[in-house]
Amino acid sequence: MIRKKLPLILIFFIFAFLIIGCHTSPKAFKGMELYSWQDNDGSWVFSIMHGTNRLKTVSEVRENPLSMRDVKTEFCQMATGEQVFWMANAQDPATGEPQAFPYPPEVVAEEIETFANACGVELINLCP
Repeated sequence: MIRKKLPLILIFFIFAFLIIGCHTSPKAFKGMELYSWQDNDGSWVFSIMHGTNRLKTVSEVRENPLSMRDVKTEFCQMATGEQVFWMANAQDPATGEPQAFPYPPEVVAEEIETFANACGVELINLCP
């Protein structure tokens, strides 16, 4: 009898672990910001930062690059209902002018949007 229920018990504990392991962060006061760009080999990389009332500098944005997998992990740890603004610009400190951060191809963007929704994260696209 226990042998027959063991798979169900294991499944229960796996789901419990996933639920407890996700959404470990409190909701950010001003939301979060997502940036995207291509690195030298053409791979898409990302950055997630706390929202503020100012444009981030290019160096701030590129300081801690994330892979697609890292972005998904970050989304899973965010509070349910967290707002993430997909930003289009950062400030070039040399000129003081905004520098564009490109939006990835539709297939990449859709994968990120789908995963954000599955994690209960509201992704708001500010890219043109």
